[in-house]
Amino acid sequence: MAFTTPCFIRKNTKELRKKLEVLGYKESIGKEGPFLFTSCNSFDCMHSDSGLNDLVNNGLIDCGGNEELFLAIAALRDDIDRGQWFVLDYDNIWEAVGCYQYKGDFKLCDYRDKWYGATDIPTAHKATVKELIEHFSALPLKK
Repeated sequence: MAFTTPCFIRKNTKELRKKLEVLGYKESIGKEGPFLFTSCNSFDCMHSDSGLNDLVNNGLIDCGGNEELFLAIAALRDDIDRGQWFVLDYDNIWEAVGCYQYKGDFKLCDYRDKWYGATDIPTAHKATVKELIEHFSALPLKK
């Protein structure tokens, strides 16, 4: 497994830790502390606000309190596509079955190891960190 983009979130819940485990992360040292961060295929907790500056200075992306953004960035990896967001490069409209997907729509690769499965023609690209930040920052936060 090769996760590519370390990030952190300003919250720490049992449910969030479980979602990281489902993505393939391993828990590192402890469960205590108000902040979670990912690095090198594992996740850990940060205990102090002053430590957040170290995370930022080391290139980790600050997701604030946005769980959807945190999980989307944490899911980025270079070996499989499952669990990652893709942006459609073309309209994909099948009127006969009522399927209307438009260029720029975000789609989650939720069960396949590779986005385009058995075809040789990708119809979308893996969302970049910038695209994920723009997309998830524009959505209302779930409570």
